Amino acid sequence: MLNELHAHMAEGEPMIARFAEAATRMAEGSMLDEELVKLKEQSQLIISTLREDKLLLGRANEELARVKAQVAELQAKWAMLVKRRDRIAATMAEKKSSVEHLLKEAAEKKALALRKLD
Repeated sequence: MLNELHAHMAEGEPMIARFAEAATRMAEGSMLDEELVKLKEQSQLIISTLREDKLLLGRANEELARVKAQVAELQAKWAMLVKRRDRIAATMAEKKSSVEHLLKEAAEKKALALRKLD
């Protein structure tokens, strides 16, 4: 009977080994599932952060475009003001020259009139 018991045990050893191997695989599979869940959660966080960054980048690009437009507008105004200043300066120079010419003529007429009086 003892021999029979040993024989049954010997027959059961491969089955026990297979059961232990299956249990080990199940434990490993469970750990892999947990790791996969963690990786999915991390991926979702990263994707969420990327979406937020994309929105922020879009807003920054819009603001940059607005600022570029403002800079272009200011440059155009600057150029217009420089032209206006140059025209005013030229007009002032012409008027100054005309006034100097009129003053010279007036002085000459005065001198001529004074000579006639003498």
